[in-house]
Amino acid sequence: MEQIMFNSRQDMEQLDNSIYVENGYQNREEYLDYLREEYGVNAVNTLISVLPASEDFDGLVTELEDGQGFDFFAD
Repeated sequence: MEQIMFNSRQDMEQLDNSIYVENGYQNREEYLDYLREEYGVNAVNTLISVLPASEDFDGLVTELEDGQGFDFFAD
């Protein structure tokens, strides 16, 4: 397994943001803001408090879609 070395925190943040950039967002916060507009602030904030960032494009979206039409996360 190859070990990745970072020269600075900025290098690490750039790598972390690459998945968001690949999907058309500048960073995670911009992506989450988009989801908040689509699904509601409470729904997104509740789910990101229990789901890891690695689920942002999978589990998070699935949970948000599954919860649509219910008042589980009413704003």
